[in-house]
Amino acid sequence: LCQQSSVGALVDAAALPLSDSLLACFTLSAARKLASCAGDDYELCFTASSQHADVLQQVAADCGLRLTQVGLICTAPLAEPLVQCWSSDGMLPPSDVRGFQHF
Repeated sequence: LCQQSSVGALVDAAALPLSDSLLACFTLSAARKLASCAGDDYELCFTASSQHADVLQQVAADCGLRLTQVGLICTAPLAEPLVQCWSSDGMLPPSDVRGFQHF
């Protein structure tokens, strides 16, 4: 997504949704690492302008869905990697986290 759009992304590891099942089996730190790069707890990831946040939340509520903002898009591309993680609660995610390489 970022590469094709010539943008970067900052992802807040503390905001990633974690299932009760995942938290029951792993420490918070391990669960965050797994949520960022592995596992079978899938969530749809999409981008939208912040000016549409209220409308998106209303549509989600009407459909019985939960939306979670986990980061932001940077219009100026970041240095490699294009997607960088940080943590708003002060816990830094592991630097070795890499997602699945599809191609």
